[in-house]
Amino acid sequence: MSTRDKKNTKCPVINICVLALIGLFSPNSFAIECDSVAFYGNPLIGNPVDISKETISKSESIRLEKLFRKMRGTWTGKGVKVECKGEKENQKVFKNHADMKSSIEFSDEGRLRLENRIKSKKDNIERNEMLEYFLSESNFRAYFNNNESNVLHLKSDRNSTLFVIREDNPSVSGGRWVRDAHTTFSISGSTLLINFKLYINGLLRSEIKWKLKKR
Repeated sequence: MSTRDKKNTKCPVINICVLALIGLFSPNSFAIECDSVAFYGNPLIGNPVDISKETISKSESIRLEKLFRKMRGTWTGKGVKVECKGEKENQKVFKNHADMKSSIEFSDEGRLRLENRIKSKKDNIERNEMLEYFLSESNFRAYFNNNESNVLHLKSDRNSTLFVIREDNPSVSGGRWVRDAHTTFSISGSTLLINFKLYINGLLRSEIKWKLKKR
C-alpha cells in the first residue's frame, strides 16, 4: 500500500483542530449531555442523514495508513467513562476514572490492533481489552462484538479520524434499535486522544475519553 500523500496543513475535517481538542481534554471536568442527538439524527424516524459507506477511496486509505503508523507503540495515561442510565425523568449519570496502558500495532497487511489495560479507580479492578481494525485500499473494517463490520461513516486527515460502526437489531418488543459506536483517534506529537461515543437510536448514552502519552 502506498504511503505517499500530499502535505496538509489545514485543520482536521473533523472540525476541531487536534491541538484545541487536546487543550480541552480534562478528565476531572468531563461531562456529557445525555440523549443529545447524533449529527445524522435518529436513524429510525424522519429523514436522517445517510451515513452508509461500504468502501473508502484510495486517498482515505493512504491517510489512515499514515495515521495508524504514527499510533504504533506503547502509550500510558488517563481515561474516564460517563454513562447515562434510566429515562429522562429519573436519569442518572455515572462517571468512572481509570489508569490506561495501550499497546498499539499496525502491520504491513493493514491490521490495527490495540491491546488495552484499564485499571478502574472506583473499584481498583484491572481488565484487558482488545480492539482490532482492518484497512485495505477499498475498505476499513472493525472487529466489533465478535462480528466483523464495515465502517459506515469516515472522516480523516493526516492527524485524526472519526468513524461510525452500526449494529441494527430487532428488540424483544417487536421493534428495532440501532446502536452506533463513534470512534475518534487524534494524535499530536507524543499525545494520543481516543474518544468513544455510544448512541442508541441516535441518542447519546455513554462516552469514553482517553488521553495517552507515548512511552
